[in-house]
Amino acid sequence: MNMSSLLTAEMAATLMARGWIDVPQAVSVATTITVSELLMEKTNLSMRPIFNGQDLAARSRTHRGKKRHDDTRLLHIYNDNKTPRMSDMEQIAAWTAVRAVMDAVATAADAITGVHHHATDLQHIRSSGRCPVQPAHTDHPLPWLRNGAAPGFSAILALRDTTVNFWGGSHEIFRRQASLDVLRSEAGEPAAIRVAGGTILLFRHDVIHSGGESKVHNDRLFCNIFAEGESIGNETGLVTWKS
Repeated sequence: MNMSSLLTAEMAATLMARGWIDVPQAVSVATTITVSELLMEKTNLSMRPIFNGQDLAARSRTHRGKKRHDDTRLLHIYNDNKTPRMSDMEQIAAWTAVRAVMDAVATAADAITGVHHHATDLQHIRSSGRCPVQPAHTDHPLPWLRNGAAPGFSAILALRDTTVNFWGGSHEIFRRQASLDVLRSEAGEPAAIRVAGGTILLFRHDVIHSGGESKVHNDRLFCNIFAEGESIGNETGLVTWKS
């Protein structure tokens, strides 16, 4: 997979300045359908809630023990490049194709920043039932420590229509302050970006964003694109809005 054919110089410039881009048809329709069907087979019981960025009401809806997780966002990480249990070569080929795309994104990040990057383990994110809009956050707990020219990136592969809200250019706020207390007037209004299955949303770790409201079952794959030698796990920074 050569990401340069999908990620043009103009798109790279937009990514660095605005903070996010969408790359349509990053994987084929066949791959999108196969991976979507594969992940649908995973039960909620094998996933854990994403507590960071959810209010207490969202946590209370998440049942413990052998009960199902309802109306919450869930996560499963395929550590050490493990994979879901697959039953045929078509599923193996589709998963391999997604892995190759994420590695290609990391190579594209090398070219954009001049710093070597690597793609981390794939993470399965699920919106189970009805999920409200996520609180605004960054994908780094201390975004002001990010190198403005090499901030690290997040990549989401949508497997069906998916919405993410972005505060374009908001990463620049953290070049001026070392705090997650952000003036609404300075950040401006978010853009609700709705993308189709097969699209990759690629964005800076230090740009403010939030997952959109979901009223249907929605699986997607997430990958961190870290500079070589760096890893922050899944820590994020929760924004507190100030008037």
